Amino acid sequence: MTSVYDHTTHEAFSRIVQRITSQVHIAALENLMNVLTPNCSMAKSFLFDVNLRIYVATDASPVDPGSYEACSEYVQTILTFAKLYHLSSTLTSPTTPTPQYPSGPPLQYKPEAGGDAQSVNSHDELFPEGEWASSFAQLLPETTLAYWQITGSLALVSLVRSDVFETKRGLIEYNVAFFRDAVQKIQSIVMSGGKPA
Repeated sequence: MTSVYDHTTHEAFSRIVQRITSQVHIAALENLMNVLTPNCSMAKSFLFDVNLRIYVATDASPVDPGSYEACSEYVQTILTFAKLYHLSSTLTSPTTPTPQYPSGPPLQYKPEAGGDAQSVNSHDELFPEGEWASSFAQLLPETTLAYWQITGSLALVSLVRSDVFETKRGLIEYNVAFFRDAVQKIQSIVMSGGKPA
């Protein structure tokens, strides 16, 4: 049963997308998730298409609606705040003197034409390639929600025990970097018609 008032519609679309997408592609992503999740002591992981807020792949453990809802809301929150912290290449107007920053320009809110918050709608515009976003939030004393941008449109969102995240954060970040590289290679193979580059 789905409802427009909760995340069941997004979860149903996730399952539909998984069925119509190349099974080889999905199987490769799920295998990566099945390796990453237990090796990093994650409770549950989702690979989200951030523009649609649906998961493309997940690990083999059952999908708990509460976990999916928390992860989906977190993706939405990240995208909402990303609009506020968009990097600006032009810091000041031409009539004011340019300030000097010893370590480079600070993050600055960049209002778009008309001040409309919806004018920056592409995840690729918010997070250019090579500037991978990450964010972490402690939901409960024992649970941390973690977000890592994988490609311009995909993000890994995981639930991790807080004590594990604090003690193994370096190892988790290291494994996520390799996961990101593998997903990007799979995506480039799929985009090139199945021929490895």
